[in-house]
Parts: sequence; structure tokens; C-alpha cells
Amino acid sequence: MPELCRVGGALFMMHTPKSGRSKLLWSAPSPPMPVGSSTMTWTCCAALESRRLFPTIVPLRDGRILICGGTPQLKSWIEIYDPQKGEFDRRNAPKLLFDFSPFSSAGFELTNDLVMLFFPKLYLTTGISVSTLLLYNVEIDHGEVFNVELPKSERYSLEQRKWIYVGGGILFLIDQASGWFVYHLKAKKVVAKVDVMVEDKEGKVMQALYLDNNDQNTSWIFHIFVEEETQTRIRYAKIEVSQADYTATVQLSSLPMKGAAKEDPLKEKEEKDQK
Repeated sequence: MPELCRVGGALFMMHTPKSGRSKLLWSAPSPPMPVGSSTMTWTCCAALESRRLFPTIVPLRDGRILICGGTPQLKSWIEIYDPQKGEFDRRNAPKLLFDFSPFSSAGFELTNDLVMLFFPKLYLTTGISVSTLLLYNVEIDHGEVFNVELPKSERYSLEQRKWIYVGGGILFLIDQASGWFVYHLKAKKVVAKVDVMVEDKEGKVMQALYLDNNDQNTSWIFHIFVEEETQTRIRYAKIEVSQADYTATVQLSSLPMKGAAKEDPLKEKEEKDQK
């Protein structure tokens, strides 16, 4: 799946072609699409210095876009794009405990200066491979290991995990439709597990979205897209999670279908039979 993010009134995407790594950053106006239009036009807005395979893209609050990973090159491992200027701020891989540039699989902005990056495998100089979080300071170009003890996925690989930061040090770790972890960054531990009673509960979550749309600061609203166990269809679900006790309520669950839904297919069949 392509890496997407929204900054201001535009969507930005890095799509990895079948041929391999890409260095092109694409942009398009954010939905909704113009009246009468059924297609979205993407424009190549910039070219990165390094070709990347499934990089991590993190939208920053100041309007810039941080792109990292997806390349073994130490030089320009991090590239920060400014859409207003059309320019890149290129930086080498942080000097940490590993002896080569690792590949990150997720990231989010913690504060105005700090970005969290997740590595399924971080190779230390001792030869040990662990999953960890890297805390990277955008302003001073400095990184440090934040934590090396993260909960394991019960069913899927850590590379497929979805990371949703809702603020206040609270991070949701989503692997499958049911059984989400709630991780507290200050306490550095899992503080709760969310049971989501949705169909295809064992299905892999292909994408998870949080639009910062708190309901009077009492709940969080998530939108998830779940792969059915048959791997033939994708289920959409809208989930509300209480901030008080982390109980989840499924507000909507459906299987999106192409085309307009018919109001009463049985009635339509009867009318055809009568003709």
C-alpha cells in the first residue's frame, strides 16, 4: 500500500512501483473532489535524493513532511519536505547504537520538535536485534532510543502494526480488528487492552485512521479497514473508544461495494419476474 498523509489542503503520497524503489513524491487536493468529477489527479511535486522502498511518512504540525527509511543509504536517510518552498532539508541517519541504517515501519509526531519512529528490528552493536522506538528531534537533528520493550503482536508481524497517537502520551497499537493495545509513553508500558466486537475480528487491519475528532473529550473515534479471513473483501468499521475505561462501541460496520446500493433487491427481482 502507498504511504499517504494530509498536510493543509493537500494529500501527499509515495507509491512504490512494482519495479522497486521510488524517489517521487506526489500530491493531490484533499477530498471532496470537485462537483461532477469522479477521478483524482495526482501531480509529481518533488523528487527525493534517495530511492526508497515503503518509506515512513510523518506529517509535521508546521506543514512540513518528514520522509525516512526505505533505503540502506546513510546519506539523506531523512528528508524533510517543505511544500511551501518546494525544498528538502536532507539529513543523514542518526548516530545510534546500530551499525547500519535500519528500516522503520511507522512514525508519528509527539510534539512540535519530536517525532517517534518504530523499528521492527533494530540491530545493536552487540549483535542483538530488538524492536524499539526512536525519539528523533527534528530541530537539533538528534535521535535516541526511547524504549526496547514493546508488546508483541498476537497474530501478525510487527511490520504490519498500525500506530495511532491520540495525544496525552496515549498510543493505540492495532494489529487485528479486535484486541487493541493501549500503550502509555510516559509509563512505558501497556495500560489497557481494547476489545472490539466487530465482524472479522481476527482479520488484519489494513489501515487505521484517527481524525482528531474527540467527542467533547469523552471518546476517540477510529476508522479501520479490515481484511476478511477469505482475503477477498475489505470491511470498514467506525469505532468509538471511551476515554474513561477504554470500552469500545462499533458505530458502523459494513462491506463497501462498488456502485450505488439497491434499496430493495428482492422487490426488484419480483417486479422482473412479473414482466
